Amino acid sequence: MVASVGRITAGTGYEYLTREVATSRHDYYTGQGEAPGVWAGGGCSQLGLAGVVDPDDMAALFGRFVDPRTVGQVLPDGAAVPELVLGRRVSTRVRKDGSVLEPVAAFDVTFSPSKSASVLWATASDPQVRQAVLDAHEAGVSAGLGYLEDNAGHARAGVDGIRRVEGTGLIIAQFRHRTARATGAPGSVGDPQLHSHCAILNRVCGVDGVWRTLDSKAIYRHAHAAGALYAATFERSLSERLGVSWTATADRVPMREIEGVPPQLVRLWSSRRQQVLLTYETMLDRWHAATGRTPTRKEKAGLLDKATLRSRPPKTRGDVDLHQAWRAQLTAEEQAAIESAGGRPVVTDGGRLPAGSVALTEAVFASLHEQRAWWTRAHVFAEVARLVQAPEREVIEVEVERLLTGCISLEPDDDNTYAQWDATKFTSPTILNAERRVVAAAGQPARWSVPVNDTTGLGDDQADAVAAIAFGPSFLTTVIGPAGAGKTTMLRATAAAFEAAGRPVAVFTLSAAAARVVTEETGVPATTIASWKVGKSPLPHDGLIVIDEASMVPTLTLDQLLRSAAAQRCRVTFVGDYAQMGAPEAGGLLRDLTATPTAVHLTSVRRFRHDWEGEASKLLRQRDPDATAVYAAHARLVDVTTDTATDTTARAWLTDTLDGRDSIIVVDNNAVAGDVSARCQALLAAADQLGQRVASGADHNAICIGDLIQTRQNSAALATSDGRRVLNRDVWHVTGASADGSITAAHTRSGSAVVIPADYLSTHVVLAYATTIAGAQGRTVDTGHVIVTPRTSASALYVGMTRGRHTNQAYVVTDSHDHDEFELGERTLATAFSAALSRDPEGQKSATAIGIEWQRNRRHRASARQGDTPGPNPAGCLHASI
Repeated sequence: MVASVGRITAGTGYEYLTREVATSRHDYYTGQGEAPGVWAGGGCSQLGLAGVVDPDDMAALFGRFVDPRTVGQVLPDGAAVPELVLGRRVSTRVRKDGSVLEPVAAFDVTFSPSKSASVLWATASDPQVRQAVLDAHEAGVSAGLGYLEDNAGHARAGVDGIRRVEGTGLIIAQFRHRTARATGAPGSVGDPQLHSHCAILNRVCGVDGVWRTLDSKAIYRHAHAAGALYAATFERSLSERLGVSWTATADRVPMREIEGVPPQLVRLWSSRRQQVLLTYETMLDRWHAATGRTPTRKEKAGLLDKATLRSRPPKTRGDVDLHQAWRAQLTAEEQAAIESAGGRPVVTDGGRLPAGSVALTEAVFASLHEQRAWWTRAHVFAEVARLVQAPEREVIEVEVERLLTGCISLEPDDDNTYAQWDATKFTSPTILNAERRVVAAAGQPARWSVPVNDTTGLGDDQADAVAAIAFGPSFLTTVIGPAGAGKTTMLRATAAAFEAAGRPVAVFTLSAAAARVVTEETGVPATTIASWKVGKSPLPHDGLIVIDEASMVPTLTLDQLLRSAAAQRCRVTFVGDYAQMGAPEAGGLLRDLTATPTAVHLTSVRRFRHDWEGEASKLLRQRDPDATAVYAAHARLVDVTTDTATDTTARAWLTDTLDGRDSIIVVDNNAVAGDVSARCQALLAAADQLGQRVASGADHNAICIGDLIQTRQNSAALATSDGRRVLNRDVWHVTGASADGSITAAHTRSGSAVVIPADYLSTHVVLAYATTIAGAQGRTVDTGHVIVTPRTSASALYVGMTRGRHTNQAYVVTDSHDHDEFELGERTLATAFSAALSRDPEGQKSATAIGIEWQRNRRHRASARQGDTPGPNPAGCLHASI
């Protein structure tokens, strides 16, 4: 259950909401359209808005920021009444590079329950059960919007938006939809997905009577907490109405699903989009072959509609109720399970913990520590909402205040007029003390050293690193190496020196697959940090401990390792690159350690075939804007749109693959990886490179003979022909299949064979043609292809553009939006690539670094306050007594 945020541009951007409205009751009940929107938010009364959303009012407000009451009005003499503009007039802005910025009219905050809840609502035969789900959903939406209005319903004014101006209420057009977007087509039934689009107007009237742009950063800052409150309210409300029970998923941040809802139904309607996309891609290929050109956006929309129709189950009659149509897709056993899902004894806590309890405190901080080194009030609110019993907002707020008293503020400010109190960053003594101990370890003297007698084949920077590790003065040595700098060669020479001196060497990695690669490439025994944590891999005595990819290791784990290593009289080396991906938990320390005297740097980039690319990768690593021009000059940037990115990238990958090159596609997340992999698979099949379909994977894609697949969970139960266990992120070629649903596959590195049973296939195997940044980091291939979107960070871009020895190509999406008040319209390759280059996630910084930045910027904030002179309306803003 989540709340997502999208942007709606001024003009006609809002129309995707209004055109979904059904034109008749018959159309609505048969699924051919949605219910009309309704007005919500405390600001609506100021403009006389209430009840059902009128399309003309929507056009005035969301299209032009005009008070709808002044549209088309005339004076007694027949003269037109001037339209009242709320804040700045709608206008585009042109950047120096020629790109156009379009104004953001609204923020689409979408609330959606867990898939099991949508399935229960869609298929329950009792209308009272369906209404109970709707009522619980509406209660959750109301709670989430109320939270947003109180915490993000303000504007900012003054230099750099230094001053917060409280608003008098948000203006929200709320549209409830019943089906997943892009799965329905005219005459067909879409997949059930209950959700509400809440379009929040990007204007708010301040307490001073001035209409201003919303503080959009606050919307994003609080969306997760609003979603958590929605989920908690929905869950409790539904349990009270129906007596449903909830079970937690095994995700890193667990979600709760309704017990009794058949999981195969969740998978069925989650996988339908994949079936539609596969059909669409096949039709796209035929279009290319027949016309020799790429279809227009309108033509693509037509193809998608046709693909949706062809991928549907048998079409129901036009007079069949939408819920009847969904129930028609269930077996008798599935329908029986749905009917019994309600009316169960309510689990009183459902895994939730009592307010004020030690258990709740420990659980909240444990979850915060697993996610980041610092947090805001909204992060704490979201965790409490997810974990506390009786999650009313008042209870949550009390708990947030209680828990914040145990936190350390990294950004103290006692001026409420200027302080962004809701954005203030906090940490815990646990995190801050751990960070200090790790940095202090770099200054602790080593107890022993070993000589280095052979540096043959090493560059000067590699030899210096080996020397620092072997006989440098510090107990902890940090080796910072850019992508392709030869860290593996350096580590091999280091191990030889220690082994010659009779000292043991142990390398620890985050994953078993990475440990296997380190062992194969260096000959040094490697194991996982998790194995050490559970006591299976004890640290050596008087030896060397190497932590590989240290930037991705959580701070608390680094602290624990160092303390244990000191007790074993070991020397410790962190190897990694702070410019690459950081820890998904509390991290960011590797960057801090670069400032210590004992840090050493590998400076030569050795991976790339072309010298210019090594130098360009250094610019990328430094976030230097000059990198854009260098890659553009060498034709490494490809202009794509959201619609063409997958196909263009997959076709380039196919060319490399058919030429015998080891190639990889890097994308933002696993969902995109599944879509791109499906396209690669379709192209391989069209080139007669694949055999018959033999199974379906966890990403809902088909698996064929000849496919490249990836296992996503370690399994000691699955042994390969050479006696090794199957590991997470192992990559395999599918070689055969059996009648019991299992397949045989060969490991791409070792060639060893394995039999993968059907149950593991359906839950832990995905296509391996595309991967995420986390999956790509540490890999080296012949050619790399990375899709760059407004979600791609600088560290992700750097990792993605440094995997290939021969070439690395960026496919830059230029029709997406990435600006706050204004959307980037006609984006160029240069602006879109540069935007990613400047997008460095703040969440990957240590708590110490956040505190230092706050102190460093104190003078700038003071200067901005001195220059702030609150007064009458800013230029271009109009207001009246409304």
